[in-house]
Amino acid sequence: MKKATLGQVPTLAWISAQAFTQRRKGTGKWPALLAYPAHLFTALVMTVDGVLYQDSSEAIVVVKDQRRTSVKGIVVGAALVFMLFLPALPAITGDFRAFPGLLFTVIVVGALFASIFSILPNHGRGASEAALSKAVKAAANGRQAFTFSLLARSLEAQPGAGAKLLNEAVDELAGQGAVVGCIAANQELIPFYNRFGLQQIGQTQMMLNPAWDTAGRGAEK
Repeated sequence: MKKATLGQVPTLAWISAQAFTQRRKGTGKWPALLAYPAHLFTALVMTVDGVLYQDSSEAIVVVKDQRRTSVKGIVVGAALVFMLFLPALPAITGDFRAFPGLLFTVIVVGALFASIFSILPNHGRGASEAALSKAVKAAANGRQAFTFSLLARSLEAQPGAGAKLLNEAVDELAGQGAVVGCIAANQELIPFYNRFGLQQIGQTQMMLNPAWDTAGRGAEK
């Protein structure tokens, strides 16, 4: 397990784009291609923030310490958004000779929004990153508290690569007895996360393990 590097971002983003669209309607790789810009943006921000981990570019996972503020990620994300609108600024201020810059921005931003819309999670009522963070911190009561997301493996990787990386990452970063939480991307993943000791919070897709066991568990993913 290693932290992702900037040079790996395009490859790792493609892994997550494929993994999170393989059950969606569509033919071939088109759903993954549509989702790719959003995954690229996310992978870049998470890499700069130092929370994206990978295993030989076969599997990825984001693990966040809930006691740590993601300042770098927020700054980089805001800077990237500003840069997208930068070519359009002259036209917005009235210089219509810069219309090509405005058109470029409209196309790029439109493609990014379409990409984001294509991967919007359907976590169900009451589930959100903010709600999960609050639940994890409450259960921790001063102990270490972590959340993980974006768990995916390459379509070419052996089954179990995702589970192996998740175990390694949480064992190393959180350790024995830490509170660990996640949001299942869909109902089908709930039994998979149950094998790591995570249980549903109410009827939501938010899941919590109040005392992580470093013995290592999981199943093929």
